[in-house]
Amino acid sequence: MRVFVEKYEAFCQEACIQAGYRPEVANAVAHYLVRTDMMGIHSHGTLNLLPYLEKTAAGGICRDAAPELVHEGPAWAVLEGHNGMGPYNARCAMEIGMKKAKQTGLAYVMVRNSSHYGACGVYAVEGAEQGFITLTATNVAKTMTVPGGKGGIIGNSPFAYAVPAGNRHPSVFLDVATSNIAGMKVNRAKTAGEQVPPGCIVDENGLPTTDPNTDWALYPLGGHKGYGIAFFIEVLTSVLSGGQILDIPLWIRRADQLCPYSHMFLFIDTYSIMGADSFADRMDFAVEEIANAPKAAGSDHIYLPGEMEWDRHDRAQREGLVLPKDVEDNAKALASRYSLDLNACIR
Repeated sequence: MRVFVEKYEAFCQEACIQAGYRPEVANAVAHYLVRTDMMGIHSHGTLNLLPYLEKTAAGGICRDAAPELVHEGPAWAVLEGHNGMGPYNARCAMEIGMKKAKQTGLAYVMVRNSSHYGACGVYAVEGAEQGFITLTATNVAKTMTVPGGKGGIIGNSPFAYAVPAGNRHPSVFLDVATSNIAGMKVNRAKTAGEQVPPGCIVDENGLPTTDPNTDWALYPLGGHKGYGIAFFIEVLTSVLSGGQILDIPLWIRRADQLCPYSHMFLFIDTYSIMGADSFADRMDFAVEEIANAPKAAGSDHIYLPGEMEWDRHDRAQREGLVLPKDVEDNAKALASRYSLDLNACIR
């Protein structure tokens, strides 16, 4: 199914409103999930909207919650999320952080006791669009082991950065987890009766395996390197904010279970430090140096971080957003549940 981006976003927003959310919350959720789909990151896009709303109905996300500013300084803030919708908590944190960064040059904002907020990259990209070098991360459930351990010991906590990129692209950005493979890819391999690549999971004894039918845990990206980054993200999100440390349930496992994730956002104001034109010129130089570097045999293009995602985003804007089968099925379920017209979105 190919849909108009604006109509599909309005469809998702109306589903949230029908589920009892305030328009400003519904707008944030629909905007970030649809933009995630536009980037081609369908595992974290509108595929999650139906589970979010089911979790809301069961009490696992608090429908009427609003983020509360509990501590702040000139260049930092802590928000209490009250187990509300993650994308809305993130939007509120970003608004506070960018306002502070315009005054101080740099700002750091944390949200504690939130919920799953989707893909990190869409938040980082939005900060870069406002002229900020942006870093965001979230802690997650303990699905990753650590060297020398067995079972889930720490989350494969994802992070993303985005940098305003001058003339070549809207931004250079990276969005990655700290494990060698995403957990959903392991589950897909299990469903398909396939093995996973070596070095991605360990079995119940903490030993390397390629069998997704074991009681597996993810293995850190680069071994001790991914583990070290994941631990640092835990500090920057939950430890420093006063949120719940490490022991967070997997958000999708039980609809009625609160999953108090913590997020962080760092904004560096390039306008204040260097001036927009000067920074853009220097970024153009850095980007062109990489793009025009010598190519390997058989290669005619070097991609910048985030370039593939921007290509997908722009194509969706021009030609319509193509919904994979599982995303389409979830959209149809939303239409049925909330008496919405999905056909009106078809391009």
